[in-house]
Amino acid sequence: MKLKQIIQRIIYPNRYSSEALIKHIRSGGGKVGENVVIFGSSSVYIDEAFQYISIGDNVSITRDVIILAHDWSYSVLERIEEPVSLRPQRFTTIGNNVFIGMRSIILQGTTIGDNVIIGAGSVVSGKVESNSVYAGNPARKICSLNEHKDKLANRFPGYAAAYAKGFQIKNNRLPTNEEMVIYSTLISGCEDAYNGVNKEILKNFKKYKSVQELIEMNMEE
Repeated sequence: MKLKQIIQRIIYPNRYSSEALIKHIRSGGGKVGENVVIFGSSSVYIDEAFQYISIGDNVSITRDVIILAHDWSYSVLERIEEPVSLRPQRFTTIGNNVFIGMRSIILQGTTIGDNVIIGAGSVVSGKVESNSVYAGNPARKICSLNEHKDKLANRFPGYAAAYAKGFQIKNNRLPTNEEMVIYSTLISGCEDAYNGVNKEILKNFKKYKSVQELIEMNMEE
């Protein structure tokens, strides 16, 4: 084990890894589904009121995310009114197949549906529709997941050109077709290189003779 990992285990005994944090949440009564990944787990804050938190399957939580399950602001009222507890308590629920972008805050009582993307830096409360993309402060629906897919598909050649250009800057040469990974599907003769790429979408794109041509036709200055 590397020294850095040993130090992290000492400083963050319950958050030094994704697995450790998930185990900690479950041990406290929280629900966490399968195939959940918490990137940069030591930077992620998940409210210790785990029993009020539910996370579904296939969820990705990125660095510096905060997930809350309590609200202490009621204490201000209790100091000036009769000493009657006004403490609100609601479940915070994250559905299946959800991505939560960096530095997002999920407030107490939020319900996020299935198949959702939360943009980086969002502040999320209330109900988030399934099959949608939300972003902003406060978070609002940006588009449906299908609309987002269409946007990505339309920009695929541009992303391919940017990948090739970045590779060239880093390695002082253009990538080979194989080094273009999924983007090699845009190059003539390599259309079937990756079975995971949607072939129906690719039919709408021009096939480029080389990586250089792809860059020249799609790279924005």
